[in-house]
Amino acid sequence: MPLEQARAVAAAARERRASLVRDLASGDLVPARLDDDERAGEVKVVVIAEAVPGVGKVGARRLLEARGISAATHWADVPTAERRGLVEALTADGARPATAP
Repeated sequence: MPLEQARAVAAAARERRASLVRDLASGDLVPARLDDDERAGEVKVVVIAEAVPGVGKVGARRLLEARGISAATHWADVPTAERRGLVEALTADGARPATAP
């Protein structure tokens, strides 16, 4: 793959991840809808947790540590049952209610 093409692919991936974080932070995307969003799989769980309003950096790391989930883990690599628990905890720890938009 030529260098310019690789740069374009990397830039597109960064923008997808950034748009997911922006949507979470603004409330346009609620944690309960993360599994429905194809962008979520490539984002680290710590970044997702930090983006949820009311959770913050310290709260996100404490939440993940309490659940035994590494901050380096991508959303797609978290088992389904643990993702459900994480979504519930993110909603309880300050996110907006997990209702369908």
